[in-house]
Amino acid sequence: MPKNEVLRFQSPHCSFVSLICTEQTVHLIGDVSRLFQLWDKTKYRKIMSQIIAELISKLSSPKIIVGDFNMPVESKIYRDNWAKYRNAFSKCGTGYGWTEKSMFHGIPIAVRIDHILMDGNAEPLNCEVGPDVGSDHLPVLADIKL
Repeated sequence: MPKNEVLRFQSPHCSFVSLICTEQTVHLIGDVSRLFQLWDKTKYRKIMSQIIAELISKLSSPKIIVGDFNMPVESKIYRDNWAKYRNAFSKCGTGYGWTEKSMFHGIPIAVRIDHILMDGNAEPLNCEVGPDVGSDHLPVLADIKL
């Protein structure tokens, strides 16, 4: 891949996270949630974030991490595991960036829980939430310069 090439990444609601780096691609897919059915969702997210962040930390840069994290940037779990990466929408998106709309105790809410993260020389040039493509989440779209 030529230097400074801009790649377009999209993160529709799919696996928890995908990792793309210059040497390899790792897709963590499959339904591992059954292993954690007795645990509450917060504990599950914390453990999965720790495991995946540790795995990713061992890979070389630049890293681009794309996916449905099921947590906003304000979450303690997000801050503890993912804040060291640049968030494409936080850096150059506009508006709220809501990727999921739902109900909480009968009150409609919208949150940004899908993210595109990066480190190294990868820089977001543009980021936006895309149109509804039939998923329960809206896709996050970003132009990234490597």
